[in-house]
Amino acid sequence: MIELISIIGLLLLVSIAWLLWFAHRHQVIKQPLVISGGLLLLLSIVTYSFLGQPGLVAQQAQQRAELAANQTLIDQLQTRLAKQPDDVEGWLMLGHSYRTLANHIAARDAFEKAYQLDGNNAPAMLALAETLAVLNGGEYNLRAQALIATAVRLAPENPEALWLGGVVANQQGDLKQAYVYWSQLKQQTLPATEENEMLTNLLKDIEKALAR
Repeated sequence: MIELISIIGLLLLVSIAWLLWFAHRHQVIKQPLVISGGLLLLLSIVTYSFLGQPGLVAQQAQQRAELAANQTLIDQLQTRLAKQPDDVEGWLMLGHSYRTLANHIAARDAFEKAYQLDGNNAPAMLALAETLAVLNGGEYNLRAQALIATAVRLAPENPEALWLGGVVANQQGDLKQAYVYWSQLKQQTLPATEENEMLTNLLKDIEKALAR
């Protein structure tokens, strides 16, 4: 149990670091915020390490770090987008930030804005489709299916497009198409990884189902 919580904590820290790096790369936030965010992350990691296990203090520090970093990033993004409403990358980043906080309605609206600004943006299509599915109890409605199909056509080697294409095909009972998508995705994953193992098991299950 302790190991599982530790892994979750580290994943949260990695997620925050990725958001800060992405925002800085696209000049969404200023350098001081990146530095302060990095220091906050470092402080959490050090606290985590010295405690030896994820105690209450460490968990609360991680939660505060995540909430503070995401809320600050959201505030910066909203200010930027008020001045530059045609910033597709900014809307995408805002959507991902909201999704990290499980605010899926706000995430959907941000991804929708990005998609409306650039109708050929595969990442925007996939993010919007996935968020629509979350809001629909995990089911991909007709619009989400159409967005994924278009994303696969525009970016046939995009890992997320191949994964979601397989998910939709599997939900629709089209096992052959799901097998095609996930086989292509498996070719992009490294051997002896959790992702590769998961895809291998999924493909084996489909093979058994098709052989009946």
